[in-house]
Amino acid sequence: MFLTMLRGLSVSLILMFAVSIPAQADTIKTDAEVIVIGDIHGAFEEVTALLQELGVINDKLDWIGGKRHLVSLGDLVDRGKDSRRVIELMMRLQQQAEAAGGGYSQILGNHEIMLMTGDYRYVSEAEFASYSDLASTKQRQQLFKQYSKLFSNQSDLEAQFNASFPTGFTGLMKAFSPQGEMGKWLRQHGRAVVKVNNQVYVHGGLSKDSLKHSIEELNQDTQKALKQHQQAFAELLELGVLPFTLNDYSGESVVRTFIESRNAKRQPWFKSAQQFIDVQESLLFSSTGPFWYRGNAYCPELLESYTVEQAQQRYDIDHIVVGHSVKYRRLVSRVGGAVILADTGMLTNYYGGTPSALRFGNEHPSGHHLKHQFSDTIVAETERFRHNPNSMSDSDVEAFLKTAEIVSNKPIGSGITRSRVLVLKQGDLQTRASFKTINDSDDSYKYELAAYKLDRLLGQHLIPPVVKRTIGGRTGAVQLWVENVIDDNHRNDNDIAYQGMCEEVGWTRLMLNFDTLIYNIDRNNGNILWDEEFFGIFIDHSQSFNSLVRVPKMYRRSTFLLSKMHKQRLQSLTLEQLNKELGDDLKSKQIKAIIKRRDFILDKAK
Repeated sequence: MFLTMLRGLSVSLILMFAVSIPAQADTIKTDAEVIVIGDIHGAFEEVTALLQELGVINDKLDWIGGKRHLVSLGDLVDRGKDSRRVIELMMRLQQQAEAAGGGYSQILGNHEIMLMTGDYRYVSEAEFASYSDLASTKQRQQLFKQYSKLFSNQSDLEAQFNASFPTGFTGLMKAFSPQGEMGKWLRQHGRAVVKVNNQVYVHGGLSKDSLKHSIEELNQDTQKALKQHQQAFAELLELGVLPFTLNDYSGESVVRTFIESRNAKRQPWFKSAQQFIDVQESLLFSSTGPFWYRGNAYCPELLESYTVEQAQQRYDIDHIVVGHSVKYRRLVSRVGGAVILADTGMLTNYYGGTPSALRFGNEHPSGHHLKHQFSDTIVAETERFRHNPNSMSDSDVEAFLKTAEIVSNKPIGSGITRSRVLVLKQGDLQTRASFKTINDSDDSYKYELAAYKLDRLLGQHLIPPVVKRTIGGRTGAVQLWVENVIDDNHRNDNDIAYQGMCEEVGWTRLMLNFDTLIYNIDRNNGNILWDEEFFGIFIDHSQSFNSLVRVPKMYRRSTFLLSKMHKQRLQSLTLEQLNKELGDDLKSKQIKAIIKRRDFILDKAK
């Protein structure tokens, strides 16, 4: 159950900002080394050990970093038991660093945003308890009194109350309010985005929506949205629109119910309710906002390169450094090195990660992992097809498809290529695969093999692994079957809107470029697949690799757009390379046509 501020709090207290928010540097230039730490989540012992190894703090936990600049990517709080100690340490280091001629930048994470807006779902019992000294007995008594009225029929009322409102609840609530010590500091010093030299630091990432704004506007909008949320929340609480306990973490559904009620516009709470909803739809809470967006970390590199390169140009930067997403136990870069993933799971007892820091000096960026568990090199991400079973490599999946026992072999039941569906088993792994044997000049299983290989040469990793295999005297293409997906026919029939983290048009852009490159004339709603997170999967390429050099008919009205990365990968294709990789599946004239269509795309692209 979501816990929010009790109605008994003074509205004037909630609304009051104790001091005006001073201007903080959104863009910083420094000749000193910049040290960057990812999400801490209350991992006090880990972060202090890390900063000591780096020579940023001494054994008394005081700043000895001189003129160096420390950047925290946010999420100091939640999950770990020592969140309060962590945030108090950072508050002190910020003052000490600036006094020593160095610097400190605090990026706001989504978990700071949650605590400042009353969302306590990730606060551990130990975290609540650490704020017991700030808790008000009177406020807790008021809270229990109201709770008792709402849940008078509940058995063991006091135990249920204590479970919902742990010891220290009102203390934490007070600490992160606008006039609380932590809340005031975060509002004064916390930023959505900071640029230091040629790098931008942001907690979640930068989406196309964020790029509509300058860095200064993103930070100003964040402060404005926080203040508007606080005002609207307090007024709705006082007017009885919001109860002090909610089953929905943001209260949005409750407020929407009121807004959609009859004569809502005539009610005294309508203006506040509309303001509350507007804030919920702002970048402060949006999945595409800087605190929540994960596309820089997870979307296919080619797809995301369009957004990343736009950010590089808009903000005149080399790198986007993000936290928020724990993908690896060490520091990793992606999108040609432009994105650096700095969250390596510092809270080791939760994430099983490695405390680490990123270092920017005069040379290329480097890393530091606690106790040198990994080298200082920031390794480039190796992308793979996201639906390979058990996170297997392509080569392992290919070996499985070639050699696994065939448990079942049945007609697929649809399509004109008379394909079959297999059940394959080897050891503990059992999965389905398609088996296509058609082999005409304009429709061939060989083209499935060629499309897969070309997909990997381009680094797309959007086509399921496929191999050549002879079964029952018939040779064809055996391709991994991806489970739990829907196609565009299903989406259209059921009015399912796109809900993915990656830019939707990005998938269309990749399809246009790839289908033109291979001259695929059979892209249709039935072979555009989406997984549960709306990541695209490309299948059915047996009607491809004609020798024509033009856009397939279904794309005639489309416009080519290439990122620098996409352009470079297309340019890297050579006739010698394609002959070597695709020579077993395509004729010489078909391979030469790929190069011609590649040049056609490069010529037409913006």
